[in-house]
Amino acid sequence: MVEEASYEKNSIFQLGEYCYSSKKVLIASIQNYLARTNDGEVSHPETIQKLHYLLLMHPKAKYKIGAGVKKFLVTSNELGSGKGFEILRYDNTKERFSYKTCINGQKQTQRSKSVEALRFSIRQQMIDFRKSLKLPLNCAISGLPIHHHDEIHIDHRIPFWELVLNFLHEYNYSLIQLETCGSGEYLKLIDENIIKEFYYYHKKTAILQPTLIKYNIEKSGRASY
Repeated sequence: MVEEASYEKNSIFQLGEYCYSSKKVLIASIQNYLARTNDGEVSHPETIQKLHYLLLMHPKAKYKIGAGVKKFLVTSNELGSGKGFEILRYDNTKERFSYKTCINGQKQTQRSKSVEALRFSIRQQMIDFRKSLKLPLNCAISGLPIHHHDEIHIDHRIPFWELVLNFLHEYNYSLIQLETCGSGEYLKLIDENIIKEFYYYHKKTAILQPTLIKYNIEKSGRASY
């Protein structure tokens, strides 16, 4: 319990591979994004990816996702001022969700840690893939040549959040079930069987590709929170 309290007090907030110095900073960033964005479809890939990660952390994520997320929309609040996010599902039904509900609270923090623990569980695969690369090679996004290892970013062709979501569905897990221990680089899932299941699932389904760091950032889109 002491370790958990210390983690909550001093930790950054991890949203998939995106890192924020605190929950408050992330909330302020989203509020700023909504304030400068018109109503309509969210189109920037990085923002879409972050919204998928946020949605995974919602207490009613399974219900909210429903038939699957086709699009994210920015919509003005019906009551009062301000804007929020709405999901358009593949069955064309719509559902609003609160980003603050996704971020705040112990359960939401646990979901964030669970996603990060899943990412840590496949670090060796990322390292091995990087070691297997022979220079020079071409960036999978731009096609430009890469001559130095420090220029390389290892990218998931299928976004990591999508792999996590598919894994949870296939193995009938929810993020809140994936308990963690430790913190920082020592964060891990408690259940060794789930670690092994995700390790082999990722090895079987993930498509890794080398990209230039610059073009990986541009791929993500710039008008995002």
